[in-house]
Amino acid sequence: LWFTSDRIAYDLQGPCYIVHDDVIDRVTRQARSLEEDFAYLDELEALPWVNDLSAADRRAIAVKLIRIHFFDALAARLQSDEALRANRFKLLALLDRLQRFSPGVLSMLSLADRSVIDELKAPQPTAARLEALMGLRQKYRSVRALLTRNPLLIAHRQAPLRTLGAGFRVILDSR
Repeated sequence: LWFTSDRIAYDLQGPCYIVHDDVIDRVTRQARSLEEDFAYLDELEALPWVNDLSAADRRAIAVKLIRIHFFDALAARLQSDEALRANRFKLLALLDRLQRFSPGVLSMLSLADRSVIDELKAPQPTAARLEALMGLRQKYRSVRALLTRNPLLIAHRQAPLRTLGAGFRVILDSR
């Protein structure tokens, strides 16, 4: 929608969209396989206009998919070390796929995000360690959540400092 449409229509009088657990009818907690969770990637990559996207547009898509969907998928599979082991290589393959879609996309991730990925790639990651590192991703005012490994990318439009800053501004503007 963002890359292909010139109009977005929505119901100004309708109910707001809620993504948290405080609404029962629109929150799905049913466990699905990673293949089911990310089946849309096949369709996305098959769309003719996707091949014509600029590197910047592909990066914007990939970084969003990693920050939101990938990390959510990982969090859903941290109930135990066994659950992690059962899904680890599929998660890493998914991450590789997103990197092929947008080479260099990991450079846009925060230090906290990269710590999670590093642990997932470690020889013997644990669910407990990953869960702890995932918690650090949510400390939005911390240096590790705001900076990338490459300090020269601090002001990049997809860098965490700018994207978290933009999100904070939206919250302030909505009050």
